[in-house]
Formats: sequence, C-alpha cells, structure tokens
Amino acid sequence: RLKNYLVAAGERRQLDVLNVAHPGDGTKDLPSQAIKVIKELFQGGYDSIKYMTILIGSNDACDDSQTGGVPVNEMRNNLLHAMKLLSQISQNEPLRILLVGIPRIPDLGTQAYKNARTLFGLKCKTVRNKILHFCNPLLTWEKPEEYDEHMNNVETRNRMMRMLAKELNATYPNLQVIYSDRLFQLPIPIEIMAADCFHPGKVAQAAIASETWIDQPWFK
Repeated sequence: RLKNYLVAAGERRQLDVLNVAHPGDGTKDLPSQAIKVIKELFQGGYDSIKYMTILIGSNDACDDSQTGGVPVNEMRNNLLHAMKLLSQISQNEPLRILLVGIPRIPDLGTQAYKNARTLFGLKCKTVRNKILHFCNPLLTWEKPEEYDEHMNNVETRNRMMRMLAKELNATYPNLQVIYSDRLFQLPIPIEIMAADCFHPGKVAQAAIASETWIDQPWFK
C-alpha cells in the first residue's frame, strides 16, 4: 500500500519493509525492537524510516502471570522507553508512527464464539480455554458485569495509549505519533480467525492491514 502510494506520488527511492515483532511479544519487548530498527537503519544504509506501525497491548492485557494483566503504568513505561529510543533517529522527515489499540478481545468470550466449531469438530472454548489456554483472563466470563470488567481492562489500556500519543508528540518534535482505535471499533468475525479461535487467520491479517492503513493520516 505504501509502495503504491509513493510510486503514484513520484517517489523513486527503493522501499524495504522490516518486521521486528515476534509472536508473544508484549510492550516489554518494544525497546529491544526499537534498537533492532535503529541498527537496521544505520547498518543497512537507509536514509529514513517512512512509516511505522505498532500493534501492541493484547498480550499485556492477556498476561495471566498477574491479576488484570501487565499493569497499565508498566505498559506506559515500556512504550515511553521505546519511543525515547526511536526519537534519537535523525532524518530529514518526521518519523510517522501509527500506534494501534487493542481489539475487542472479550467479545470472543460470547456463547456464539465459544460454541463455534474448529478443527476436528472441537468447540472453540475447549481449544482456547482447556487446551491452549489463550487469554483466559479476558475470554473467560459468564455474566454481563464480568464482560464489562474485561472490556474496561482493554479500554483503560487504549485510553493510556491515546493520551500517550499526544504526550509523545509534544515531547519529541521529530516524532508524529497517531493513535488508532480502529481495531477496537470493529467486530471480530469468527469465520476469519485462525483454527485456534483466537489469533487472526490469513484473511483477518489482511483485514487488519487494510483497516489500519485506512486510519493513518499521512498517505491518502
């Protein structure tokens, strides 16, 4: 998408894509990811970073090593550390960063999702909650008040990221950080999820790419 935009705009420089994320990463991994980006930038001879997306927070909210997931303040400090590192990049154009919020994970705990069938005819609730144990803190609920509590967990983290984006723009003039709530606003169709009934499948990954691209303000 970005390459097509730049070509249409007359940009002739080569565009390379770098992904430094790994499955299971949380905000604690962001500083090391930022360092990888910085090293790649200088060792690879690139002249600038045109556009960066950060999709983060779900693994922090799902973390069952402590009640309620990784504390919001800890998430914030991890993000601040990573952004401070990225702010040290010197280039002729601002570093444009789309910070994407957490999707509506507790919605996957509704009866419709739990009873959906996946591989070998197993119900999703069996695969997620008893075999793979994916995000039990947010997916396991029965009463409306429990659902509301889990959704508040997600929304609190998203509010933190929204406020942090504004703070970062005021603190680091060379960063342009835009918070996107796009994924939180959209439903999660069970038919586009992976066979584990939790992670996005190939179709869902394509949908995430499309929806987050729509929400970035720079390349229209």
